[in-house]
Amino acid sequence: MQRITTALLLALSVALCVVASSWTPFGTLLGVTDGNVEVFSCHLEPEEEALDQDANYVDDIYTGVEWQCVELARRYLLVNKRVVFGNVDYAFQIFNLTSVRDVDHDGVHYALNAYANGGAVRPEVGSLLIWSPYGEMEITGHVAVVVAVTDTHVDIVEQNVEDSIWPEGQKYSRRLQVKQNATSFFIDKWYEKEVLIGWVTADLKTQVDAPSVQLATEVESVGDVALVGFLASIGIFFVAFRHFKDRRPRHDYDLVQ
Repeated sequence: MQRITTALLLALSVALCVVASSWTPFGTLLGVTDGNVEVFSCHLEPEEEALDQDANYVDDIYTGVEWQCVELARRYLLVNKRVVFGNVDYAFQIFNLTSVRDVDHDGVHYALNAYANGGAVRPEVGSLLIWSPYGEMEITGHVAVVVAVTDTHVDIVEQNVEDSIWPEGQKYSRRLQVKQNATSFFIDKWYEKEVLIGWVTADLKTQVDAPSVQLATEVESVGDVALVGFLASIGIFFVAFRHFKDRRPRHDYDLVQ
């Protein structure tokens, strides 16, 4: 009897794990994070196109295409920091942006500082982690929002990666392990093939000049953001030469703007 009970419990545990890790339909609420910001599934069926989805707005401010990774990053900063970053064609390009715009004060911009993974400066709550367009994040790269930082791990919220509902009581999408010492803070990779470039953090105490490129609007130009930094520039190679290779379904609709 004990063996049967154990077997049943094991089967139930496996079933629950499968359910918890399975994709949910597009628009499913996955969880809620800081400022009551909701996180949604971006899983589309093969016949559906990402850019056919609606644009999302908060307080009449464009946050992006539903429910891309960049949309959540912009919406989180808008709701919790009252700032937004500008146009990007792909998520990895956020690492090259240098400012965010204050949505409550016309013409006011603040510094957006970039830090390499493994450097001395750790991310903060509200920092954006940026992945290179390689491996699991190929073509577009990826962006996620930091919601907790410790000496052993970093919790992030994100859209358009695993698209599974968070377990009850969990307040984050994924927990990434950290290696750190007095001079280095390194976030370990989750997937075998991925490169976390680093993170960007808005400095709301340092005003800067407005950027020369257009800030976020529903219709955004393509190719206006110049690439700086070696790791980010690798993305041009992948965009040019790997665009037509077989890839996971999520990459087919990860043009984010």
